[in-house]
Amino acid sequence: MYIKKSIFAALAFILCAGADAGGQEAAPVAPEQHRQMLQQIAAASAGMESLACDFEQAKVSSMLSGESTSTGKMYYRRRDSCLRWEYAPPLGYTFILNGKKALMLTGGKSVSDAKLSRFFREMVGIMVSGISGSGLTDTKSFDAACYGGAAQWEVVLTPRRKELKKMFDSIKLTFNLKDYTADRIELQESNGDVTTIRLLGKQLNVEIDDAKFNVD
Repeated sequence: MYIKKSIFAALAFILCAGADAGGQEAAPVAPEQHRQMLQQIAAASAGMESLACDFEQAKVSSMLSGESTSTGKMYYRRRDSCLRWEYAPPLGYTFILNGKKALMLTGGKSVSDAKLSRFFREMVGIMVSGISGSGLTDTKSFDAACYGGAAQWEVVLTPRRKELKKMFDSIKLTFNLKDYTADRIELQESNGDVTTIRLLGKQLNVEIDDAKFNVD
């Protein structure tokens, strides 16, 4: 389940397309501004052909004291729906999505997991809908609430689908207003845990080696 939630965090970023803004509060917006915000974010998503970045992930468990942290790199390419989510040691997991093919690596070796592959295939549909600009308005999967601020926007997604409800209570994405991409993802998990991912050093529309997405 931890693996699945980690993968979904990556896809949630792509869904809404990718540093806190000083902790300024965002306030609920009127319906017209809600529509305009989603349109602006969708337009930014449509213009993103590829992305490479670092990430920092922090997890607070309701069962354990303290916070566990991890770091890694993410690579994404739009034209062939490719994603690589790579954890640095000691975790060392790597998840690769290439079209409808999925692969998990640990210690440099591939791991066969039929259930994981089915999960990947399901998430492909969500990712593609996000890239097309329809993800934030996918009312079958999520209810979306928008909050506006002077330095950042927030979109809170509440799952509607049964399988997503089992994993998450809500997904909050924080967008910067420089390029309207997401810098921070907060996952409120159904078991009370909270996972926060910050995306750092984002490079948009750069060339990414095909080898990064090799699943054969």
